[in-house]
Amino acid sequence: MLAAIHKLFNKRYRFLTNLRGHPGPVVSIAISPNGKFLASGGAEGIKIWNLKTSKEVSVGQQPYYERSQVSSICWVTHRNEVTDTVCYGNALGCLVFLQYHANEHIQDRFETIFSSRLARGAEITCIAADTSMRSTRIAIGTRDKCIQVWTFESSSRKLEPVYSKMDQSDREIVPKALAFDTNSERDLYVFGLYDGGLYKRSGKDGKSISKYQLGSQIGNAAVDIDRKLCVVDNIENGFDLYKMDSGVFVNTFETKAVIRTHPKCVAFADRSRLVIGGSDHGLVYIFERKTGKLLETLRHGKKGGAETIGIRDLENGAVLIATASATSSSGPGHIRLWQWKSVEKQEFAGDGWTLLDVIDVIFKLIVILAAAAYFSQQRKQLMSLIKIGGQDAIENI
Repeated sequence: MLAAIHKLFNKRYRFLTNLRGHPGPVVSIAISPNGKFLASGGAEGIKIWNLKTSKEVSVGQQPYYERSQVSSICWVTHRNEVTDTVCYGNALGCLVFLQYHANEHIQDRFETIFSSRLARGAEITCIAADTSMRSTRIAIGTRDKCIQVWTFESSSRKLEPVYSKMDQSDREIVPKALAFDTNSERDLYVFGLYDGGLYKRSGKDGKSISKYQLGSQIGNAAVDIDRKLCVVDNIENGFDLYKMDSGVFVNTFETKAVIRTHPKCVAFADRSRLVIGGSDHGLVYIFERKTGKLLETLRHGKKGGAETIGIRDLENGAVLIATASATSSSGPGHIRLWQWKSVEKQEFAGDGWTLLDVIDVIFKLIVILAAAAYFSQQRKQLMSLIKIGGQDAIENI
């Protein structure tokens, strides 16, 4: 019981809210860098949520080709901009940029500032952005093995090409995840979905620099570019950690064996202290990166999977976690929002006490009182037995 009480009072996560609005599965989630907005994509297109109010933000009218199933989302707000910008790719090969517009007289909303069908119109499987340079650099990967890199200026609303490469090899190098290096050339890392390879391409012309075999397939991937680490969904029993500059295997974060080989999101969190990954059985796993220890599991739902996650480290030290199912067909999809407490934080981040905080404290007090009453009763029974035993001993002298 003492162990249970200790775990109760040292719980490092709490559930915040449900975001309801998707009529079906949610296949992609991204939280804005400032933690104000969450963008989510499904078969009906994109939805954007105000995380302070937990309400959906209006998106301006869009033609049908912009409302196709969203396959990848990336926030591209430049460091010099004050307004939030998000881009997404869909099943029809469209890359769409939306920008937030606040207005005192009309409802706040996101409006399309750029939209174009790229490459040969195949599904955009992944997007990466680098906002550290003067112009935002965007990379996309498509289902038909194409990699394209662009620069984007939100002020001029122009997408300028850097290079485009179509893989002509026999291998099925379908890009599943992308990441920019921090070197001066802004080289690009490419993770292959079906071949399990990690490729590095030149930031100038897309020529191949290196290639490492990470596994048979890669369901998804996340990168810590400063530490040169990557973690990939191995599609079998969890997530594998590798060194990016050598392809050397480091560790496996093991989960329950998969039932369906559907790609699962994975991410670094809490300044890469954590590795967080989804599953096909409704649990989201939180691991300690250095030791591989499983710290916690979050239950997204009793049925369906929890393949889709979105992670954001907040400035106040908390970690925001969004979970959703990409495979559930039992009804409307929902996004569950959680908060994880960093080891350096003694309290959950927030702007004061909420009703959930009060209920949590009351519940813990009830547990303490119940435990105290239980131990008190046990002590009384023990003392009673001691007295009876002592009396029997005296009578037998």
